[in-house]
Formats: sequence, structure tokens, C-alpha cells
Amino acid sequence: MMILRKIKNKNFLLLFLISLILILIPQLFWGKLYIVGGDDSRLYYIFPEEFLKNFVFKISSDNILGNIAGYSPKSFLAPIILIIFLLKQFSFLNVQQLMYGLNLGLGFLFFYLFLGIWINKNIYYGTYIKIIASFFYIFSSYLINTLYVNQLLAVYLVFTIPCSLYFFLKALERKNIFLLLLSSLVFSIFSSTFNTLPWSAAAFIALSPVFVYKFWEQKRIFILYFLIFFLITILLNFHWILPLLYSYLNKTGSVSALEYYSSEQFKTSSGNLIKSVSGIFSQLNTIFNERDTTIIKDFSIFIFLKEIFILTIVFAGIYIKKAETYLKKYYLVSLFCLLLAFFFFSPSFGNWSVNIFIFLNEKIPFFSMFRNMYDKFSFALAFSYAFAFALSAVIVAEKIKNRKYVLTFLVAVLIIIFVNARSFIFQINNDTKTFNSISGVFTKKFYNLAQYVKNTESGSRFAWIPLNYPSYAYMEDAKNKGHFYFGTSPFSILTGKLDYTGYLSFGTGFDPELGGKIFKAIEDKEYSYIGKTFQKLNINYIVDNKEKLPNKANDFLYSGNMLQIQNEEFRSSILGKEIKNFNNKFILYKINQKYKSNLFYLTDNVSDGYENYKSVRFIQKSNSEYYIVLEHIKGKQLLIFQDLYNKGWILYLNGNKDNILYQKDKSISLHDNFANGWFMDTEYIKKQFNKEFYTENNDGSINLNLTLDYYPQKLVYIGGAISIITLLFIVFLEIYYFAKNLKRK
Repeated sequence: MMILRKIKNKNFLLLFLISLILILIPQLFWGKLYIVGGDDSRLYYIFPEEFLKNFVFKISSDNILGNIAGYSPKSFLAPIILIIFLLKQFSFLNVQQLMYGLNLGLGFLFFYLFLGIWINKNIYYGTYIKIIASFFYIFSSYLINTLYVNQLLAVYLVFTIPCSLYFFLKALERKNIFLLLLSSLVFSIFSSTFNTLPWSAAAFIALSPVFVYKFWEQKRIFILYFLIFFLITILLNFHWILPLLYSYLNKTGSVSALEYYSSEQFKTSSGNLIKSVSGIFSQLNTIFNERDTTIIKDFSIFIFLKEIFILTIVFAGIYIKKAETYLKKYYLVSLFCLLLAFFFFSPSFGNWSVNIFIFLNEKIPFFSMFRNMYDKFSFALAFSYAFAFALSAVIVAEKIKNRKYVLTFLVAVLIIIFVNARSFIFQINNDTKTFNSISGVFTKKFYNLAQYVKNTESGSRFAWIPLNYPSYAYMEDAKNKGHFYFGTSPFSILTGKLDYTGYLSFGTGFDPELGGKIFKAIEDKEYSYIGKTFQKLNINYIVDNKEKLPNKANDFLYSGNMLQIQNEEFRSSILGKEIKNFNNKFILYKINQKYKSNLFYLTDNVSDGYENYKSVRFIQKSNSEYYIVLEHIKGKQLLIFQDLYNKGWILYLNGNKDNILYQKDKSISLHDNFANGWFMDTEYIKKQFNKEFYTENNDGSINLNLTLDYYPQKLVYIGGAISIITLLFIVFLEIYYFAKNLKRK
């Protein structure tokens, strides 16, 4: 007993030291700057509080982060960004590097524990094989070249999936409901669920043999525990599931994420993409050279040595007959996982494999999210490969038996893993990268601009010039001259205002090609079209970005003659009065007066547009609620709300929700292929409502006080309350269970 305890303590100390070293790797070798930018900005590591205030819980905004977003909840990001926010309060370290380090260390630890379910403790080399396989997992080339390069929030699946899977399988093994609840809790908090669904769903597909095997082994308990896990996970994520389902089922007008990904147009474009990328990685390159897009030509010693992993799996298959019965079963389970991952990662086995992928894309709802399969199945392949290698290494080691040969084999494998991962581990040049490597502090000029913009009137939007194709914003780092943030605009995060930066930011569900039309109009010098389009979008301010970028960046932003066509003639046609100059780095203008617009306005004739309109007084209480004052209205007039059309907006009379003037889809109309509109009939109002709800003037016109409310926003709070209650309930049960076990011991 004492010997077992010593071995256990020794293993614990070894795992703790390895995990600690992995946690420290980013802090020691990856520089001190934040790596930000790209399509999701990654600025949540620097401004987590602003993300929570201005982005995560706002769904009544059609354009945010400088790109079209539609009316969809982003609250699935809340748990992970809240964790970043808390770490930032209590840590003097670079929070991004700390998060990445924790991901590596905990990913290693929980993959090791996951393997412990399959590899018997009595196997002599079991501990070392599990450690080496866990290194193989977290340092997999499939992760290094995808999740680790892109650094999207899906990167935290490296820790989340093995951790959640370990607790789920342990719950089945021990029939322990508390471990099951912990599994759901970990997945819901750290995976950002909806945001990372393509990667986690791909992992579920590849690991389906594990679930099938466990189901066959424990049918009743598996079904019960799976249903409980599913229900608890739904409740924990109700804060974003409820409003998303509401928008999808009620067809509120704007294209929701579910509608977009299930549309025939998206399926068709996904099918075309599948055909074009399915053959990027051939079967041999996938297996032997991992992510090389060319035919293997370099049979160097190291390339040859790297094949030790696949050869180990092959040799294990040869010797499988002599292995113990349980190892045979586990080996086959892991092998099926690996084969599934290989197939979906690169369905290039001939036309039949591509046709299967296209068939699934057309028939399975939302399967189109796997269209660039080599990215979405990269995590699944890394996990499955390490899983299959671990069990194969056990079989091979049991066959060899000679301690010296086994140790030589394990050491060689470990060396190959670290040689392959050396450039990833020692990222010493991160701080020298000029793009998206910043201190976390922008220049005072930019902050002054942001503060000024924050205090402008409610509702007005902003455009950046020169407009660029990828719809990126750029600004210099305050502490490192020549270092730039380069990605989606941080304006909405820092100011709460919505902005347009380029081609991709303009499209809507009603006019997806609007960005292309604007750029064509610039090229054709149809400047009045651009001005009227800006007016329709309620763009009243324009920021002229004077930051000087290297030519390489300009080439990326402004392909062809995109920069040249935005000349002085274009600028003078849309720019109005200069408001403020921020040290010639950023200049803020009003739009040309003839293109000025209002968030709310009244018009007698829809066809007149802005030729004959009356502005409306209003107060913005929040992003989802406005108080509106209409004075001296008579006859039939159209009240326009210059935000992307959505039936979720409800107009109330006198702020009294028991007296709904216009409700949901009964009278709201799509105006100018963009905005919301309501017909205000004064005669109808006089007949329908008592005089306590309006005031009548001597000329027969009336005055109204209205409330405009975006109903689905409340669903975030209702769903959030359900999620929080579920979370507190689980935490209470876990504390109770822990205290009870502690008392028993």
C-alpha cells in the first residue's frame, strides 16, 4: 500500500511540474506583447470589460465590430470573456499568454487523465506512454497549423474537450451524477459553445466510436446520463439559445445565424468550396507529412522519423491478436476514431468521398459549417491521432518487453515531438512582428477620437475612409512605434457606436452585395449613389484615417486600384464640415449636409425619401429601447427607424405596454430595403384610444409619446436568469458533494 502511495505521489508531482512548465511557456518564450487583430479582433484580452458592456449582451445591432452581424445574440462569449476579465483584475501578467499557457497545461493534464480511463494502471510503461501521447496531442502539427495559428476562441477546446470528456466518462464509470454535472459545466464555460461549434461538433463526429462503445457497454446509464448532460448544457446556455431560437422560429426579418447557415444559398456556396478544397491534402500527405499541400518529395531523416507514430499504430494492428482482450477493443475504438478524422479532414479518396461530403452538406442541417474541413477537423484529428497512438504504444511496448528497447522507443518519440514543435514552443519573434503585436495601449490620439465619438448624438453611424476590401481598421501602438493593430474595427467595443470600414461591412440579408455596389459606384464616380446609401444607413460621420502603413499592408487592404479611386473628388463629394483633427492621424468629419440623416424621421410620402422629411425627437435609453416624441402629426405619415429591419421591434403608445399601438409584424414594414417603418394614422389613433394617451392641438393634429422596444433583447435576460440559476444550482451541489466526501474521509 505504501509503495502504491509513493508511486501515486511521484506521478502527481511529475504531472504537476510538467503542467506548470507548459503554463509558463507563453510567458517565457512568446514575448510580452498581445497578439491581436484578424476577423474577431482578439481585443477581448485587452478590453474584456468593454466587450461585456458593448458587445456580448447586445443583440439589437445589425453591424458591430466593423462587420455585418445581424440581429443575433453574442452572449455565448460571456463566460470565457468574464474569465478573462477576472484574470485581468488579479494578474500582473499578460492575460492572453496566461490563458494560452493554462490551455496547454490543462490540455496536457486532462488528456493524460482521459487516457487513464483506457490504459490500465498496472501496465509498467503506462504512465510514460500517457505523458508522451499527451505531449503528442497538445503539440500536434494539426493544432499548430490551425487553432494555434488562428488563435480564435476555439483554441480553448484543447483543454475543454478532454476535460469534459474525462468527467463524462468517469461519471459513467462511477455512476456519479456530480461528475456529469461538472462535465457539462466545463464545456459550457470554456468552449464558447455556439462560436466553436464547427470544431466541437467535428470532434464529436470523430469520437463517435467512443460514445457508441460506451453506449453498448452501459446502455441504460449512458442514455440517462447523456440526456441529463444535454438538458443541463441547454439550460446553462439558455442565455443565447432562447433569443436565437426565437429569431429563427418567428422569422423576425433579419437573417439569423441559423437561417444563414441553413439557407440554400449557403449550402450551394459550401458545396462549391468543398469541391475546391477537398483535394488540398492527399491521403499520404495527411498521414505522413501531416499538412503539406504538395506531393512528398523530401524524404529527409526527420520526415522519416516522424512516421514512427503511424508505424506504431500499424505494428499494433499486426500484434493485436496477442494483446489482452480489453486492449483489442480499445485499440479498435481509437482506430475507428482516427479513420473517421482522417476521412473528414481530407475526403480526397476519389470522387465518391467528395460526393459523400457534398451529400451530407445538402441533407444534414448545418453540416455546411464543415465546408473547409481541413480546418474544422484538425482538432478532431489531433485528438484521435494521439488517442490511437497511446493505445498502440501500449500494445507495442507489451510485445517488445525488453526494457532497454522500450525506453529507447519512448525517448525517440519524445524527441521527435519536441523537435517538431520547437518553432511553436520558442516563439521568440512575436514581439518583433509589426502587425497585430501590440502593448495593449493605443495612442492618445485614437483614445481622444474614441472619447469624442462616444459623446456624439445617439443613433448616428460612422464610416472610415479610405474604405478597404477586408473591412479592417488599423491604428498604431502607443508604446511600440511601427506596431499596428490590424483587424475588425474596435470602435463599437470602445464607444458603443456602429461603424463601416469597407466592402464586407455593408452587406445585409436584404442586400448582401451592397458593398460591391458601393465600390462600383466609387469606380464609376457615381458619388450621389454613395451619399444616398450612406444616408440610408444613417452614416452621419466619417473618420479619415491618416495612419501610414507599409506597402505590404496596403496591398492587402486595397487590391487593384481601390485606393486610387478614393481620390479627392470622391472625398469632397461625401465629406462635410471638419469637426476635429486629432494630430493629423485621425480627422473626424460630418457627412456632406445633403446626405445628413436621422435615426427617426417622419415623411408624408415614402417615395420622397429625404426630400421631404421631419426629424423626430427621441431619447435612447439603451441599445434596445427608445423614447420618441411626435408633435403636430396629422393624417397618414410614415415613421422611419433607420436601423436594419426586424420584426422584433415593438412600438408602444405612451410607454404603456398594455396599450400597444403597433405590435410586431402586424404593421411594421421594410422601408427602402433596409429600415423599419410604421404608418401613423391620426384618425385611427383618435378612434382607437382615449385622449389620456395623446394630446390634440387646435389645428386637429396630435402629439404622441411612444416607446420603441426590441422584444428579443429581453429573452437574453430571461435566458440569462435561467442559466445563472442552473449554474448556482450545480455549484451548490458540487460544493455539497465535495464537503460530504471530505467529511467522510
